[in-house]
Amino acid sequence: MSSTMLRALWLAGGFCGLAASGDCQGEGGRACARPAEVDVDDAGLLQLHSAKHATRSLTSPEGFPINFDRFIGGACPSQSVGCLRIEVPAVVGGVEYNFLMDSGSSTLALCPSDEVTNLKPALTTEGQLGACMAYGSSRCGNHGFVGDAFTSSLKVGSLGPVTGNDNLVVMMTQAKGETGNACGKPQAGSMGAVQLQGIFGFGLLNNAYCEPIPQGFKDFWTPEEMQGGGCLSCPSTCGKPGNPPWASLLKAQGPGRMQWGLSWAGAVGPGSGSLFAGDAAVAMFDTLTDKRTTSVFKMTIDEGGHYSMGIKQYQATLPNGTKTDPVPCTGPENVFDTGSSMVTFPKAILEAAQASLSESPLSAVSLTIDIEPAPGFPAEPLTLVFSGGSDAGTMLDRRNLQSSDTCLVGLAIMLWYEAVFVDIDAGTIAFAKRSAPLAPLRGD
Repeated sequence: MSSTMLRALWLAGGFCGLAASGDCQGEGGRACARPAEVDVDDAGLLQLHSAKHATRSLTSPEGFPINFDRFIGGACPSQSVGCLRIEVPAVVGGVEYNFLMDSGSSTLALCPSDEVTNLKPALTTEGQLGACMAYGSSRCGNHGFVGDAFTSSLKVGSLGPVTGNDNLVVMMTQAKGETGNACGKPQAGSMGAVQLQGIFGFGLLNNAYCEPIPQGFKDFWTPEEMQGGGCLSCPSTCGKPGNPPWASLLKAQGPGRMQWGLSWAGAVGPGSGSLFAGDAAVAMFDTLTDKRTTSVFKMTIDEGGHYSMGIKQYQATLPNGTKTDPVPCTGPENVFDTGSSMVTFPKAILEAAQASLSESPLSAVSLTIDIEPAPGFPAEPLTLVFSGGSDAGTMLDRRNLQSSDTCLVGLAIMLWYEAVFVDIDAGTIAFAKRSAPLAPLRGD
């Protein structure tokens, strides 16, 4: 197969690549590695190479280095493409931990461990506060955690610290299903992944806390609940609000700086992406809006503190040019969620795409997500193109694309879009399209 070798040279303030020797230092003191080389194959897909091919150094002075990886283990099995995830380094109580970045939740929580001793219990006259979080859907939270609440300082890059009672952190005492992409050990087939120590919620409503209960929170769920597949319940004393950790850091910059953004060149490992906040995020957005391939959509913060988009309908364009009937978004969730790898589509849309690629394996199918545009901004629908003759076509059967009545745009969207910008103050979310989609991450 012939291919054209390209060097990834990105816009100012842009991207760090796959880890290599000769680190540079980005803001916040984290190692910022060299960008990886990529191939563009005959199907127009960017193909990743390992760090040994990296030959050029590029700093990211405006963004905090973060790590994109491909995780295999737990809920992300090896027979699929695994889970794409973001590792965010954060300093809690003076100690640095690696967290899963999850814009679908709002709590800062550490995985069960006997080694964390630098936290101060969050006490009331009745005892120590607890916390409980059940993830899944609005109808059934089938995985999550309970734990004890502590107060601690928090710092991410140059943001913060926020201190004392302004920031609560949870030490999980029970975790069900969190042996997946949050607390699980990377298994064979993972790429650039490390053992994470917790979950960092970037959402904006943190009501996971619980008033003390006599028996405490160590063994709240029974062995049957921990091992079964049913819905989880939290103690009746829960629902107590606390400051959302990411919002606290953004607010600490001063007024009018409630913006953040992500960029990803496509490599994996330390420094493979950048996290922008406040003025740096606005500057990144100004760069993105100069590109005709950036779409800006209306966004609201829903009652759960999630980044909710006005997804209207889904549609597929088949190889012969015909379009399927549009299917409206009717699900209860309608959010951008970095804690989930998948992008969901209605079953009828995926079945039509799969059938078409089976009949014409060398053809291409495009799936579109029509979203309400932000006033005054360009907003082409989010478009995911699959070629049956490429690795991307197999994603129709795998973890990162699923049929569901939930309208979810997870992290896999960044295989097609190089950057995302969220402006909480303005109520907008923007996606910058790649020149060519990335092939699904895989081991060599």
